[in-house]
Amino acid sequence: MLILHFVSTDGAGLFCGVLQHLLNRGSNCPKVLVATHFHDVFNEELLDPECIPVSFRHMQVMFTSRTGAVVESSSFDPSSATGCTSPSASTVEDDIATRKIGPAEKITYLYRVAEGLSLDSHAAKCAEIFGIPLRIVERAQYVSHLLSTHELGRLLDEEMSDIERKDLENAEAVCRRFLAWDLKADEESDLHEGEVKRKLRQVLGKGTGDEDDDTDDE
Repeated sequence: MLILHFVSTDGAGLFCGVLQHLLNRGSNCPKVLVATHFHDVFNEELLDPECIPVSFRHMQVMFTSRTGAVVESSSFDPSSATGCTSPSASTVEDDIATRKIGPAEKITYLYRVAEGLSLDSHAAKCAEIFGIPLRIVERAQYVSHLLSTHELGRLLDEEMSDIERKDLENAEAVCRRFLAWDLKADEESDLHEGEVKRKLRQVLGKGTGDEDDDTDDE
């Protein structure tokens, strides 16, 4: 068994070199079991999985509900991804409709050996199943795909919609208000919980902070 684990700066190159050296030995190559997380090296430019005499297996993660049913997530196809999915393109109702797991649902993780490379993101599957809107998950997978294929520059060619631009402006305003908040001065003045909540509402743009809230002092 050959287990290779290096830092990311040189690990992929060393992994490819060792594997190519073994493949070049032809009939003299011993039987080797290799475990790696450098899945992105298996492409046409480095180690083409269609050409090299290697059998691929991966550990597939299955999510099962309390009834024993396997919860399936959406599949992501990099070849058809365009990156046009906008984080603001759907409504809250759309997000609820696509949610895979209901509140308080218990999930059991099962594992099995499956054929082929591990091409799906476990983090993306978890995010979608547990309620992160599908449009955001797909966008994250698209950006990750561009990163792994060294095409991150394509993001610079995208144009933002008016809604996305407004969201960014609002987010910037929240950050600026938070950075302008003198936390040290408030700590020295020993603000009570209700005053802190009112200031937080101001920072988040939820109100002027002058409204009375009976729940603040409970």
